[in-house]
Amino acid sequence: MDTLAIVTQSSTLLVFGWDPAQIYGGGLAITGYLVSMDEGDYVYDTITPAAASASTFSYAVTQPGNEGKTYRFRIAASNVLGTG
Repeated sequence: MDTLAIVTQSSTLLVFGWDPAQIYGGGLAITGYLVSMDEGDYVYDTITPAAASASTFSYAVTQPGNEGKTYRFRIAASNVLGTG
């Protein structure tokens, strides 16, 4: 798997996956991941932290009512110095 990839994509589910071994923490251990999302307005809101042992994140989309909606996600690794 690449560092970050879309594992599953459908009209109601999006699953991201990553290989923790491929993520560089600046020489420090990864303590977790921070997942942020925006709904097409370029304002990212943190939706959930993920544990250091995580290697996937799932997001379910409620239907009907969200057809054609744009979603953007950011997933960042954290260590003792912060999130990068």
